[in-house]
Amino acid sequence: MFYKPISKLLVLLLCLSLSTCNWFSKKDEPRPDLPPETQTGARTFGCYINGVPYRPLGFVGLTSNFSPVLVPNGGFRIGTYRINPSRSIDLGLSFGFANLSSIGIYEINSENGILRFHDLNTNCSYFTSRENCSYEGTITITKYDMVNFIVSGRFEATLFVPDCDTIRITEGRFDVKFN
Repeated sequence: MFYKPISKLLVLLLCLSLSTCNWFSKKDEPRPDLPPETQTGARTFGCYINGVPYRPLGFVGLTSNFSPVLVPNGGFRIGTYRINPSRSIDLGLSFGFANLSSIGIYEINSENGILRFHDLNTNCSYFTSRENCSYEGTITITKYDMVNFIVSGRFEATLFVPDCDTIRITEGRFDVKFN
């Protein structure tokens, strides 16, 4: 009588462990709502903003929704925007770095990095170069190839300005080839 409940429990635990083996590995699988992390100059960009997927989308006829630019001293700038269904820009995210020379983790700060986020729905602007913006974040450069002009990496940040929601940018990734 004592063995029957234990054997049922063992069978249940075995079934659960076999069915959840893939659960742990799914963390490393690409998310379908973000581009995959690549290092080929694939011209990709994406992240989550407060848990919502963000990718450049649409075209307003003035500038591309995804604009990577090399700047002097080994730096770069990436500007993006997303169009909502009413054909107006609802979100814009851009960042730039100066004095970049290799792969590594770079802190977003006033000396070498800048991050800008603008939400037209709430009219909140988060510019790390402004005094009213509190922030922390990093950009991890995973490929820096100035022979082929490819820069790839990941980014994350938290931004806060008074009277606006805190913005949490997570799982950011980009892979650009500069012309």
